[in-house]
Amino acid sequence: MAPSTNNLRELLENQFKNGRLEMFDGQGQLVLIVAQFMIKLCDEDDVVIAFLKSLDDLARNCSGSSQRSEEYRNFSESFSSFMMALGLFFRVQNSTRTPIYRNELVAVFIDLFLEILEEILRLQPNFILRVEDSIKTLKMELKFLITFLGDTPSLLTELYTTNSVLIDIENVANSVGEFLYTFFFNRDPISVTDMDQNLSHLLETLRLVTEKIIAHCNTIPQKFPSHRTQNTDVVSLFLVDSSLDDLENVINHEDHRIVSVKAQIQKIHGQLRFLRSLLATMGEKQISELEEFFVRVRDIAYEVKYVVSSFSPVQYLTIRLPQVIVKTEIVRKQLEEEMNKYDAGMLKVEEYARQQMLLQTQTPDTGDIVGLGDEVYKIKGQLLLGKARMVEDEGTLGEALHKFLLTSGRFILFIDDIWNVEAWNKIQTYIPDCRKGNRILFTTRDEDFASKASYSFKASYSSKASLMENNALKCLTDEECWYLLQRKVFQQNSCPKNLIFAGKEIAIKCDGLPLAVVVIAAVLANMEKESKLWEDVAKIISSQITEESNKYMNILELSYK
Repeated sequence: MAPSTNNLRELLENQFKNGRLEMFDGQGQLVLIVAQFMIKLCDEDDVVIAFLKSLDDLARNCSGSSQRSEEYRNFSESFSSFMMALGLFFRVQNSTRTPIYRNELVAVFIDLFLEILEEILRLQPNFILRVEDSIKTLKMELKFLITFLGDTPSLLTELYTTNSVLIDIENVANSVGEFLYTFFFNRDPISVTDMDQNLSHLLETLRLVTEKIIAHCNTIPQKFPSHRTQNTDVVSLFLVDSSLDDLENVINHEDHRIVSVKAQIQKIHGQLRFLRSLLATMGEKQISELEEFFVRVRDIAYEVKYVVSSFSPVQYLTIRLPQVIVKTEIVRKQLEEEMNKYDAGMLKVEEYARQQMLLQTQTPDTGDIVGLGDEVYKIKGQLLLGKARMVEDEGTLGEALHKFLLTSGRFILFIDDIWNVEAWNKIQTYIPDCRKGNRILFTTRDEDFASKASYSFKASYSSKASLMENNALKCLTDEECWYLLQRKVFQQNSCPKNLIFAGKEIAIKCDGLPLAVVVIAAVLANMEKESKLWEDVAKIISSQITEESNKYMNILELSYK
């Protein structure tokens, strides 16, 4: 039976918070993390587990006692000895309860170190302020290592994961453990200068190990192109993340020398982040046919790191950055096309190419723009964003939208068919107040809602109140409805004379709503062209469909019959 640490936890969390038990506020929480790790790692009859049980019993005896009591003194002495014994668990070691593969064993310990680092960043002890960025970098580097190590070895990893790489990773993991134990699990005064120097040396060692891993992974597809491993994916994503961090540092750095190229850097950041999301989707779907894109995006990430981190003159950046933008855009378009093809059932390449040629040679059908031509062309000229891939989680989508808008320069955001102000209030919380001349365009069928949404937006962004404007689009005339109905049903042909009377009646009953016309036209196009059938349709349609939203169902239901 695993030992309980409830008494120890209660004592560390609720009592003696400002006493001499902890070297800094929250140190006890770090001890509890390691204690839970010990329980998972060690057998129940292990000496250190007996020590932990004894410490928990002493903590129970301290309940209701003062810091000067004998019970507390006994606990304090035992706690100090326990802290010294913890050093054993900051080096990779064998255990009968650990995984049999060495790479998994190392990953278990790195996972512990990551948990400790996350807790340190959450606790925010004042002495880490100077080195906080370095600690965050250390955390990111360890995540790369644990991702590389985390997969169960296959035949491929047994053949090509060299002993030297694994030994290097284990050595650097032990160095991280020694750093954490020395500066966060000791009762001695902490030297921030020493911590900073140790971190710098540690990060340099990690950088060298990472380069060795990347070089190792790059040799595998060259020697064995028929094999696909997750290493290519991992390395590519890691390099993209690293390049994104570099770009964010440049974007957030106030330097007048890069003002002229900052917009281009922001654009590359947005492009690279979008490519990263596509790569992640590819990894989840395990689309082996798109493996080459991991390599191509990885190469772009390499180039971005070189261009941004090379301390090049601005004149050089003005030449190279546009080239990177074009290259990234080409890869994005090709990758989106291939993923869409995959999602559609992996159309044959020849058929796909033929369809693309047909689409490119077709003349756009502008005949369906009926009665709203000026408005449509005006709006179309402003909408520069392509199709967006939806995500399942509402919060994730909101955060992605917020981050994208922040880094996209000027934007126009188009939101179609909002029905209530609650939905709009949720959306606008993710819209940044950038003051860059951005535009937000939304459509609704409820004029009252449009007024409420405008008022809500003014209240949230008072500086933009003067920019709010409601544009009530006019309904189509009966003649325009009839013209649109004919276009959708008969294309370039004329309506037979025996259908004109019933057709015009149907068009009138659509009450000027393009949606109603288009939906009912789809129904009529698939029916026999007989006047009796068209007259029956005219009788079914309600002439009051504009009064309430649920009245649309009369027409929409027809499209499913």
